[in-house]
Order: sequence, then C-alpha cells, then structure tokens
Amino acid sequence: MRFLLLSDVHGKLDILKKIIESIDIEVNYVLFAGDIAPYGGVELTLNYLKKLNEIISSKFKVPILAVPGNMDLAEHYVEANKQGIVVNIHGKGMVLTHGIGIIGIGGSPPTPFGTPTEFSEEYIENTLNQALQQLKDKEISTYVLLAHSPPYNTKCDVIFGGDHVGSKSIRKFIVESKPALCVCGHIHESRAIDTINNTIVVNVGPAMKGFYAIAIYREEGWEVNLEKL
Repeated sequence: MRFLLLSDVHGKLDILKKIIESIDIEVNYVLFAGDIAPYGGVELTLNYLKKLNEIISSKFKVPILAVPGNMDLAEHYVEANKQGIVVNIHGKGMVLTHGIGIIGIGGSPPTPFGTPTEFSEEYIENTLNQALQQLKDKEISTYVLLAHSPPYNTKCDVIFGGDHVGSKSIRKFIVESKPALCVCGHIHESRAIDTINNTIVVNVGPAMKGFYAIAIYREEGWEVNLEKL
C-alpha cells in the first residue's frame, strides 16, 4: 500500500501539478495535512480543494483524505466532504483497505498570529481520543494519525529560532495510543522524519516549495521517504 503525503500548498497549485506529474509510481491513497489556500471564504477554499482534486485525479483515481490547516477553516472542509471533493477526517476515525486505521486532527495549537483555526490543547486531546474511539472494536492491522500540527519536541516542530512549537497533546496522544505513523506539516522549516518511541513522525514539508513524501505499508511495517521536485 502506497500513500502520497502532502501538506501546505498555500495556493501554489502549479507546483502541486508538477509534483503529481513527476510521480512515477502508483499510489492507493492521498493524505493531505491542510493549508490548501490563502485564507478566505468558503468558495475560495472549495475552489482550491476542487482544483487539488482535479490535479490529483488526472493521474491517480484514489481517495483524498484531508484535515484543515490552521490557515483553513474547519467548516470549509466539512462542506468539501459533503460535496465529495475530499474526505474530511478531522475528529474522525475510519478504516481503509487492508485494515489500516486512520484518525485526523486539523488546525494547530494557539500561535502568536491568531490564525483562523487554532485549538486549545484540551480540545486537541479530547478530539483525538473521541476519534480513536471510532476505531474501537474495528479490526485494524495498524493505524495512522493525520495531523496538521506536528507533535511537540521532535525534529518536525522546530522553528527558525530553535524553539519547539508543536502540540503537546498530539505528543501525549502518540505516547499513550501508539499510532504506527504520524503525518503532519505546518512548520515549513522542519521537514523531517523522526520517531516517538515506535511511532514514525513525518513532517512532509510544504508542497508550495515542491516537497512531499511517500509512505509504503507492508506486513513488516512502514517505510517513509521524503521527496522533492
């Protein structure tokens, strides 16, 4: 099973198109960790998400699972889900083929910039636990956390000044609930792969700069590779 991992397009759909055209392998799912467009109204967001769908589906006829970024509004992704543009998994848990579970959390912890979708750590913790409950009693072989914000205190959440600014609740959730893989974005300068215990954490980097990642799931586990144009 192959997953194309994307985040932080920020309106640069021409770069996204080049990314998709450059990929020479088949993928089974696309995971999009948010920040599709410059902040704006629902029509702007939906327009960008529709174009994202069109660009991807021109080559890959696969589901696009998404969470909103901190520069998106969560309700816009709810509407995109209703219209069948993307599958919004913010606050949800679901099972994909081959028994792969996935849960999602969008937005970010509070920032100094007052961006559109910022959540308290308490909200993030509660939402993650509620999403995980949706996988309870389901037969899963592994599960993935798709988040916009990286977990706190990893290689994936370091800003230029050297501070860690990821979510402490996401880190706590990973330590306690042990997903096999955490896919995130948000901190553009911290494109990296790290681990928390046995969980692989990947900040795929901003697609607006030509960055993406490929995750491969086999019976023996996950392999993740950072890629760029």
